[in-house]
Formats: sequence, structure tokens, C-alpha cells
Amino acid sequence: MYRDERLLAVYKPAGLLVHRSAIDRHETRFLLQLLRDQIGRRVYPAHRLDKPTAGIMLLALDPELAALLTAAFTENRVRKTYLAVVRGWLEGEGRIDYALREELDPMTDRQARRDKPPQSAVTDWRCLGRVELPYP
Repeated sequence: MYRDERLLAVYKPAGLLVHRSAIDRHETRFLLQLLRDQIGRRVYPAHRLDKPTAGIMLLALDPELAALLTAAFTENRVRKTYLAVVRGWLEGEGRIDYALREELDPMTDRQARRDKPPQSAVTDWRCLGRVELPYP
């Protein structure tokens, strides 16, 4: 979608891991590997998207920029906008302010902090449109 001498923006489809993970050992395709093979150089993710999530990924072409971008995401200096199709009926707009507690995986999170505080998660939403489909 975008490329300059230091930055890439690419679409990651749902079902593709960003990088190798012990959570999904059988997987053989990864965004970082596919991009590296395509452009012939290493890429560094600035953030992550879960495997089932499709969306735009920002990747740096050098570790220094990757560190700056990662810090911007970590420190909430980046505003993210998502469009979603949901089942059900929404009216108007609202805010979901619900801190997320990490659920540790016994296989891959043996070294993780058990006392990690919940992470702030605030989502402002508004309904952009509605449609009825003849499918259950």
C-alpha cells in the first residue's frame, strides 16, 4: 500500500501470522517472511495484528525506526481506526471502557509476569449503516 526508503504499509489478511509463534507451530507462512522474500531485505513490525484479524500493518525497514514506531504504539501516541461488520442491531454511538487482563497461555507464557496489571482499552464506536440479509 505504501513504501519509502524506511517504511512499509501492507495489508495483512485474516489467517496470516505476522511472525513465527509457538502458539501456532504448524503454520508455515508468515507476513515477515513473505515480505522479506518479496523485497529482499529484513522488515521490522511496529505493532501486531492477531492471526484472525485483517488490517494494515506498519513495518520499518531498519531497527531504529522500528524502535521509534513501537514506542509510539506502546505509549498510545498512535490513533487507530477500525471498521467492522457486526451481527445485531446498533443504535447511535457509544464508548466501551473495559480494561483487558492478559490471559496467559501455559505453553508459551511460562516466563510472563503473572501480576501484570490490566491494560487500558477504550473504544469509541458509532453505527455507520445497517443492512438486513436473508441469511440466518
